[in-house]
Amino acid sequence: MKNFCKSFGVIVLVSVIGFSMASCDEQDNWFEDTKGSLTITDFPLEYHGKYVSGSGVKNDLNLWAWGNEPFIDGKISSSGIVTLKVWTTTSSSSYSNYIGNDTITLSLRILNASDANKSLRATDPAIGGGYVTVTFVNGIGNGVFTRD
Repeated sequence: MKNFCKSFGVIVLVSVIGFSMASCDEQDNWFEDTKGSLTITDFPLEYHGKYVSGSGVKNDLNLWAWGNEPFIDGKISSSGIVTLKVWTTTSSSSYSNYIGNDTITLSLRILNASDANKSLRATDPAIGGGYVTVTFVNGIGNGVFTRD
């Protein structure tokens, strides 16, 4: 009986670890590559070298704009320009390739540090905000930064 309990315990432990690893793989499927792209210009000098991300909702359209990967903010260049990748969300909460033809306003948040630097971000709230109104053609758009 003692050996049975040990064996059963090992089986349960292996199962838990296996299912945990399997669920991590599913998380990678929340995001697919995107061709969606947004270039924003005219950031004021005090935002050069800072980080930005954005989101917008219009009717059934939900757009998310980040740097080169989801949840990582894009860095504003020394000339006040940033290019972000754009995803859309589906009803299943996954982030999908955006290739639409839409006009939408995205709210922007400006940060001192990228989301990649979680330890700094915990004590570093947004330092500014604004918005950009964009007309996307086949998922590609350009817009001018406007302060809140």
